[in-house]
Amino acid sequence: MLYNNGGGVFFIPYFFCLVLIVYPIFFMEVAYGTAYKRLMDRLFEPINSKFIGVSFGINMILFLEAVLYMCLLGWCCNFFIFSFQTPLPWHIPESEAIDGKFWKENYFREEFLQVSTGLYDINKYVPWIMISFIIANAISFIAVVKGIDSVKYAVYVVIPLPYFILFILFAKGLFLEGNTIGWAFLFKADWDKLYTLQIWRDAAAQAIFSAGITTNAMIHFGAHRTDKKSILAPSIGIPTLNVLTSIFASISLFSFIGYISHKTGVSIEDMPIEGMELSFVIYPALLTTLPFANFWSVMFFLMLIAIGLSTNFAFIDPVATFIHEILLRYKWYNYSKVWITFSVTFMILVINLGIFATDAGYYWLKLLDHYTVGINLTIFFLIQIIIFAYCLPIEDLEQRVEDYGETFPTIYKLMIKYICPVVAVILVSFAILNEFIHPLEMSLAARLTAIVLVSLPGVL
Repeated sequence: MLYNNGGGVFFIPYFFCLVLIVYPIFFMEVAYGTAYKRLMDRLFEPINSKFIGVSFGINMILFLEAVLYMCLLGWCCNFFIFSFQTPLPWHIPESEAIDGKFWKENYFREEFLQVSTGLYDINKYVPWIMISFIIANAISFIAVVKGIDSVKYAVYVVIPLPYFILFILFAKGLFLEGNTIGWAFLFKADWDKLYTLQIWRDAAAQAIFSAGITTNAMIHFGAHRTDKKSILAPSIGIPTLNVLTSIFASISLFSFIGYISHKTGVSIEDMPIEGMELSFVIYPALLTTLPFANFWSVMFFLMLIAIGLSTNFAFIDPVATFIHEILLRYKWYNYSKVWITFSVTFMILVINLGIFATDAGYYWLKLLDHYTVGINLTIFFLIQIIIFAYCLPIEDLEQRVEDYGETFPTIYKLMIKYICPVVAVILVSFAILNEFIHPLEMSLAARLTAIVLVSLPGVL
C-alpha cells in the first residue's frame, strides 16, 4: 500500500482511519459479542430481528474471502513443497545471473501459474495447483471441525513464527548495501497522492480488513470470550500491534528491495511490489540471499500456511455456523455442523478447482480480491455503523459492559454516534467514485461480471 500510494504519505489517511474507525468499532464489536453472545443467525436480534439480512450479506463476503484465501493457501502449499528442492526452483546461481538478478523474475507467473493472456482465455488446468487446493481445503476442514480451541492452541506457533522470521530478515537487512535506498523510497512522501480518491479508498480498505472488523468475525469471537476478560485493553492493543507489525515488516522488506535495486541497477518503481507478487516473487527472491536458503524458505511458507489457516478459520467457521443455525432455526436440518462445514469447504474447493486452478486463475483472483475486499467491505462498514449508531440501544450495551467491570469510554460513544457515520459516508463515496475514475484494468464486461457476482448480491 505504501508502494502504490506515495510512500510515507499513505500513513496520513491510514492513521486517520485507524483512529476514527478501527479503535471504536473494534471495541464495539468485541463488546457487543461479549455482552449479548448471540448465535450467527441472531447476531443483530437484540437490535432488530429483521437485520438478519445484514448477517446474510456479510456471510456472503466471508465466503468469497474464504475462496480467495484458500487459493493463496494452496499456492503456499506448493511453494512450501518446492522449498525442499536444491537449488530453489526460482533461484539463479550468481554466475548465471543476468543484470545482477539472482532470481527468475517470471517464475511465478509463467512457470508456476502458467498464466494465459486474459480473464476468458482458459486453455488448461495446472495439475500441481489442483493437488494443492485439495490439500489446503482438507487441512482447513479439519481445523474448523476441531473448533475454536484448535486455533487457540495454534496461535502459540502462528504468532511467534512471523516475528522470528521478520527479525532475522530485519537483522540481515541492516548489513546490506543499498538498504537506505529502500527505506528512503518507503518513507518518502508524494504529497500529490494525498489528494486522490484511491489513497483514501485503499487506506480505509486496508485498515478495516487488516483489523478484521465489519465481517462479524470480532463479534463471533467476542461471543466465545468469558465475561471476566478485559474488552478495552485488547481492543486497543490488537489493532496497535497489527500496525506496528506491518511497519516493521515493511522496513524489513524494503531494506532488501533497496539492496536489489542497488545490485541490479533497476529502480524500485519498476519492481513488481504488490499483492500476490510480494509473497510469491519478492520474498522468495530475498530468502535466497540468506545462508541456508532452503531452510528459511521452508520456514517462511510454513509461516504463511499457519497464518492462512488461522485467517481462513475466521471466514469459514462463521459461514458454516450461520448456515447451520439458519437450517436448525427453520427445522430444515437437525444433524451435526460437521456436514455443513464439509459442504462449505467442498463448495470452496469446487470454485477453486473450476476457476483458479486454470491458467486464467490469476486474473480471476485479482478480480475477486478487488471487488470483495474493496467496495463491498466499505459498504457493509457503513451499514454496520448505521446499525450501531442509530438502532442499537447503546445504553443497554453500556450497562452490560459495566456489569462486567469494564468501562465504555465516552469518547467511543461520541465517535460511534457522530463521527464514524460521517467518515463512513465519505469513504464509501470515495470508493465508488474511484471505481469510475480509476477502474480495474480489465474489460467492461469483466468488471460488470464481477459486480454482479460479488458486489450486487452482497449489497442486496
